[in-house]
Amino acid sequence: MPAPRVAVATVLTVSLLAVAACTASTTGGHGTALHPPPTSSSTSAPVPAPASGELTDCLPHPTTCNSAAGGDVAKGGDVTVGISPLQGWNEYDNLNYSTGLGLVLNGVLPNVFIAQPNYDPVLNTDIVSSATSTTSGPQVITYTINPSATWNDATPIGVDDFTYTWHAAAAADIAGYDAIGSVVAGAGHTVVVHLTRRLADWAALFSPLYPGRIAAVHGSITAAGTWFSTHVPDYSAGPYEIASGSDLDSVRLERNPRWGGTPGTLDSISFKAYNGPDELVTALRDGEVQVIQPTVSSETVAALKAMSGISYELGPGASWEHLNLGTKNPTLRDQTLREAIFTTIDSSQITTAAAQSLGADVEPVYNHMLLPGQAGNVDNISRLGQGSGDVDKAKRLLRAAGYHGVGTVLRAPSGSPVRLSCGYSNPLRAVECAAVEAQLRPLGLTVTPKQTDIAVYLKGRYDLLIFAWLGGAFPTYGGASIYSSYAGTHHAEVQALLSQAASATSPGASQRLLNRADAVLSADAYELPLYRKPSVLAFRSDLVNVRDNTSSYGPTYNIAQWGLRA
Repeated sequence: MPAPRVAVATVLTVSLLAVAACTASTTGGHGTALHPPPTSSSTSAPVPAPASGELTDCLPHPTTCNSAAGGDVAKGGDVTVGISPLQGWNEYDNLNYSTGLGLVLNGVLPNVFIAQPNYDPVLNTDIVSSATSTTSGPQVITYTINPSATWNDATPIGVDDFTYTWHAAAAADIAGYDAIGSVVAGAGHTVVVHLTRRLADWAALFSPLYPGRIAAVHGSITAAGTWFSTHVPDYSAGPYEIASGSDLDSVRLERNPRWGGTPGTLDSISFKAYNGPDELVTALRDGEVQVIQPTVSSETVAALKAMSGISYELGPGASWEHLNLGTKNPTLRDQTLREAIFTTIDSSQITTAAAQSLGADVEPVYNHMLLPGQAGNVDNISRLGQGSGDVDKAKRLLRAAGYHGVGTVLRAPSGSPVRLSCGYSNPLRAVECAAVEAQLRPLGLTVTPKQTDIAVYLKGRYDLLIFAWLGGAFPTYGGASIYSSYAGTHHAEVQALLSQAASATSPGASQRLLNRADAVLSADAYELPLYRKPSVLAFRSDLVNVRDNTSSYGPTYNIAQWGLRA
């Protein structure tokens, strides 16, 4: 999956991202080599699935739940996955990228690192035997290519693939690629990448790789990108390749005979496009597909619970809801008013209402940069009293700042009445805006819920607005993408901290800087995190090694391991 893009979760359909820090081990005195971190969730014994129903073990064991190996997995078999419609075939084309495309191409295109369900990036040793980065001076990354890693025409993976991918991703404004100064062939099977500035999240680069030999035939980066977007891939450097006859509505993967890594367990995996969660749920119930990942709603959850022979994993997703205040509105430029609004808001009430509407638990969020449970995450919100529902404290703030009519009809120190709107873009957010309106009423503040297009955020034309961001497996990219164009009234300070975090030489240092940036954002009182939305993956109960991955790689991150229970 491509490295993080600017992600307005509900509206601009981009890849699922999540936020975490890279784990590194020192190699000699010259660099770091990323490796599977020794966490309890990644080293615990395999966790088998129940006969059907909810996979409750996936939350404590995200990387091993529903596991089986050896004689417990049947040889061969065919599985069909329901996905959202595809728009094209190029993961570096912002106009036709879709989540479904990443799910399809995980088994076809080579990824250098693969983010796991616990968001740890793990080196894909079927493609790259090692990856090291210098820890001081100009950053140099050295990739040692696995000699068995080839495209399905027997062309070895090499510097041409890295070079084309660099230029294609940079042209698409994918975070991190603008820091690359050169890509050159090194000694033996190595590719050496020289950076012009340090990247803490360098493991996000070069996933996936596209074939440089094909790109060269088409000349320019733009022409090659257009060709990749419009032609069904007949190239592969993964365990599967796309069978002839596939199109944007229906894709069939079959084993790649030239694949030098661990072969795929299943004979074939098909992907069929459906429009919306209702069609996906119906297709699963009718046996048309065996795996789906629909949007969570109370109706969807109830339908999955009622199905026999179906297992489902319901847990925290990558998307997190928040309430923003438009500081381009002259009224909301007043720091005291913003603080009073966020102090009056009771986040727990909104979270409870969302859980009831979604039919699933939701997780409160207290940090803009790092999701709950991720390394370095700290609560920078509660200590400020934001989201506490403390109406009396908010009233005191307003009176001390010279506001009139506090508790009746709120007026600014100038005497003008304070009237605001709360923008929402779907039924769930309409409920949340209604809750905000009711909670702010005791201040004497008039708030009118208003259905709006999320594009108003990009233009800054809103008072209160509820929408969502997507997290990412690489936190400095996520923060930079989200807050690069606007970060409240302390934009320059936040940008400086994010820049330092992106160039930090250790995960700990990067996390500390991200939290400093988060503390500035939180104190500015212009964006109040609310909760992390749930994700659901449902599949036929005889499937093994299928589990959710809410990072950008999605549940097909381990597609070669998918199989049928013996």
